[in-house]
Amino acid sequence: MKSTQWIIIVLLIANLTATLWFGINKPVMMNSDPLEQNAQHLLPKLITSEIINNLYDNLAVLVNSKDYKSLYNMLGPTARAQLNSVEFVKQMNKFFSFVNIVESGAYSHSEFLESKGSTRIYALHYLLRYSEESQIGEKGKLKIIIAVEDEKYQIYGFRFSDASG
Repeated sequence: MKSTQWIIIVLLIANLTATLWFGINKPVMMNSDPLEQNAQHLLPKLITSEIINNLYDNLAVLVNSKDYKSLYNMLGPTARAQLNSVEFVKQMNKFFSFVNIVESGAYSHSEFLESKGSTRIYALHYLLRYSEESQIGEKGKLKIIIAVEDEKYQIYGFRFSDASG
């Protein structure tokens, strides 16, 4: 055999060996379940516990004072561009006619939802206690959807619900 053939054979064997080596020694993902990966995802440093608590406090004050126009204005520009303020106020009036007021609430956990380009979208989950007069039960949930891009965040939306949902 010519020396060039030997070089090609040696290079093919080296390539095959490297492929097998890196394939075998590839780190295995311990949590391949997307829900477990989301649960372990940390919020960006921008979203501090103070911001998490202030978001809830501001929403609770506006809801309890039935100032749904200001609640609408808490939404970021992306959400407001897609949501009619009159329809928003109508939906809030409808829901809170069943609930009356939010008596208390506490942050529960966060969830990474998705990335869209450089924007990362998260859900902040809160457990709520509605008034005794609530027609959907005294326990409820609040989910605030936030979008983080660079060192800024905006609210994409929020959802109040009963304890089941």
